[in-house]
Amino acid sequence: MRRLLGSLEGQIWDRMRAVGREFGSPDFDRLMEEDYRLRQGIFDPVLATNITKRP
Repeated sequence: MRRLLGSLEGQIWDRMRAVGREFGSPDFDRLMEEDYRLRQGIFDPVLATNITKRP
């Protein structure tokens, strides 16, 4: 029964439409361009520096 419920939950998640900044969302490209222009999110220079720093 638990396996069946897990399978049903997976199917429900697969049918959900992507929104916002999720890949596959109809707004994804526009929002990523906006973030790039505003230097926010993953395009934030401080965040980029922290990610690319090597220990």
